[in-house]
Amino acid sequence: MIKILIWLILALNAIVLIWPLLPTRRKPRWIDWLPAAALGLCVVECVLDEFWFRMIPAFALTVLVFLVTLGRLRRRTTQQPKRRGLAIAASLVGLFSLLQAGAFPLWILPFNPFPDPTGPYAVGTATYAWEDTGRAETYTDDPNDHRELPVQVWYPVDPAHVTGGDNVDAPVSDAQPAYPLVVFSPGAFGPRESNYSTYQELASHGYVVAAIDHTYQAMYASFPDGRVVMIGTGFMQEIQTHNQIIFDDPVLDDQILRGMLQVRLDDLDFVLDQLEQVNGDDPQGMLTGRMDLARIGLAGHSLGGMGVSQFCRQDPRCQAVVNLDGPMFGDRVSVDEDWEQVMTETPFPTPLMVMYGTLYNDPQAYETIYLSNRLAIERATEPAYGLVFDTAGHMNFTDLPLISPALSASRQGSGPIDATRGIGIVNTYILAFFDAHLKGEAAPLLDGLSPDYPEVTFTAHND
Repeated sequence: MIKILIWLILALNAIVLIWPLLPTRRKPRWIDWLPAAALGLCVVECVLDEFWFRMIPAFALTVLVFLVTLGRLRRRTTQQPKRRGLAIAASLVGLFSLLQAGAFPLWILPFNPFPDPTGPYAVGTATYAWEDTGRAETYTDDPNDHRELPVQVWYPVDPAHVTGGDNVDAPVSDAQPAYPLVVFSPGAFGPRESNYSTYQELASHGYVVAAIDHTYQAMYASFPDGRVVMIGTGFMQEIQTHNQIIFDDPVLDDQILRGMLQVRLDDLDFVLDQLEQVNGDDPQGMLTGRMDLARIGLAGHSLGGMGVSQFCRQDPRCQAVVNLDGPMFGDRVSVDEDWEQVMTETPFPTPLMVMYGTLYNDPQAYETIYLSNRLAIERATEPAYGLVFDTAGHMNFTDLPLISPALSASRQGSGPIDATRGIGIVNTYILAFFDAHLKGEAAPLLDGLSPDYPEVTFTAHND
C-alpha cells in the first residue's frame, strides 16, 4: 500500500513537470490540480507509514511544486507559460530533483517488511546508557573522556500488554521467572539496530537480548538522553587501512585488528558487568532478577563476530556463541608477511556456530582470513557448527538488505538470496542453536543438512 502511494505521488509530480516540455500551446485544467492531489497523498502517506521520514525529499519537492503552481488555480487560462525557455529549464531541474527524491524511498531506503517474530511472546524494549569511568575513550582527543555505551534490550512481554509499536518499557512477561540472556555485538559501522529482526525473534521465544552501540565504531550511537554520537574518524581510518592492506601486509593488518578487537572485548566485559548490576537492581524497574545469568549467549556480526568469539574463549560467563561471518583473528598467535599463521591450540571452550557468505568459498580467503575459523571448529571439544550460505553476501547476516538493497550492494555486500528469506534462515538457525545450548531443548535443525534450506551447506563437529 505504501509503495503504491509513493509511486502515485511521484507520478503526479512527474506529469506536472513533464507537461511544459510537450509541444502543445494549451494545458488541460486538471493538470493544475495535480500538485494539490500529490500534496494530499503525502498527508495520507504520513498517517499510514511509520517510517515516513523516507519520503522527506519527495515531500519537499511536492510542496515546492504546489507552491510554484498555486497561482494557476486562481486563473482560468489554459495557455502554456509565455516564457517557454524558462519553463522548460525549470521542468528539467524539477524532473532531475524528482528522480533523486524518488530514489530515496524506492531504491536507497525502501524498508521492506521485517519477518514477523514466530514465538508466543510479544516483545518489549528498553534502552540504557553506561559510562565506564575506569576506561579512557581512545577515539577522542580529550584525555578526560571516558568510554560511554548505549545498550538496547529486547525481552518477552505478555501479548495482553501489547500497546503497539516497540512496546517501550512494557513489563516483562511473568510466564517464566527469568530468561536466558543473549548479548549482540554489531559489525564495523553497524548500529545496535543492525539485527533488529534477530532480536525480535529471540525475544519472542523467551530470551532477553541486549544489543550494543559500540560508540565511535558504529555509524551512529543513540543515547537515551537524545545525544547521537557519529562514527569516529580514527576508526574510519583504521577500517580503510585494513581494507587496503588485508592481503598485502598481514603483519600491519594484524596490529590494526588487535586494536579494534581489544575495544570490543573491553566493551563486552563492561556491558556484561552492567547487565549483572541491572539484574540485581534495575533502576528502570523492569529487569531486576529477570535475566538468567547462568545461561548467557553471545552473538555478533563481522567485527562483532570476531569480538564475541574471542570473548567466549576467555570469559566463563559465556555459555554459547554465534559468529556471523566474522574472521576469528583472535585465535591467531602470529602471522608473517607471507601469511604464515600460527594458531592457538587451545580448544574452543563453548558451543560455537559460525555462518559464512560466498567469500568463504574464495580460495585466498579460505586459506587466510578463515583459517582460524576452520581450525576452531575442527579442534573444538564442544559442539561446533559451520554454515555456508552459497548465495549470501556479508550483509545478508544483518537486516540491511531489507532496509536498503542499494546501501548493502557492495562487492561482498548482499548476495542473490532473497533478503527476507536470507535473514529468516539466519534467525532460524540462531534460535535453534541457543535453544539447544542455553535452554537444553531439542533442535533437530542442528542434526544435519535441512531440505528446507538448500542454500545452506551445514557441517557439525561434536566431540
